[in-house]
Amino acid sequence: MLYKATFTPSTEAYLFAAQEQAISTNGKRSLIYHEVDKDGVSVSKWCRVCGVKVETVAHIAGGCSVLMQGPGTVRHDRVGTRVHWELCKKYEVPCSTRWYEHRPQTVCKNASGKIRIYWDMHHYTGDRKIKANKPDVVVVNDEEKLVTIIDFAVPLDHNVAKTELHKIEKYQPLAADFRSKHKGSYRTKIIPVVVGAFGIIPEKLPDYLKELGIPDVVGGLQKTALLCTRRLVKNALSL
Repeated sequence: MLYKATFTPSTEAYLFAAQEQAISTNGKRSLIYHEVDKDGVSVSKWCRVCGVKVETVAHIAGGCSVLMQGPGTVRHDRVGTRVHWELCKKYEVPCSTRWYEHRPQTVCKNASGKIRIYWDMHHYTGDRKIKANKPDVVVVNDEEKLVTIIDFAVPLDHNVAKTELHKIEKYQPLAADFRSKHKGSYRTKIIPVVVGAFGIIPEKLPDYLKELGIPDVVGGLQKTALLCTRRLVKNALSL
């Protein structure tokens, strides 16, 4: 369910068509309509970007390995930027007036230095050799003796619940390492922020945002994900 968003009629129509897989793709043209080109050759069913999988809207929106390394990363970072900006506002860390103008810094902190927010940074784990040591955001709160690990994802809608669980499991070793470094004096939290490419959210997302102490921006995160998905699909299909 989309909490709240204001789209133009054309944007809304395109998104609904994409959700219903009603947009013309190579897969549909080849396997359903059996189209041929001007030379009488059957239209290829393969993705025009990666050339590996059958081209469907779902593949372009969340399954193409090439697109997920480019436009998919932009979509992920836009969703994450909103959360990072809200955290900066909460902890009185210098940031832009509008979230969409915000550019997260690798490390930022409040005036007292007791709140530090890390963005997309590798965290040294010594001999433990923890592979998942680069979450999207880590907030170290020396006042509350709390380390919060936050990771974002914008998967296809049917993978939302699985992705949320995976994020929690993935960063358990890193959370344990943070507690060990502080000799057990700090608590840790793992907060997954997962929004489906077509707007579906896990049931717990509003609660996770509440745990972070930021406003309920679920609708804003959904809108950002949807607009980025629309741009990604339209650009890919125009190639």
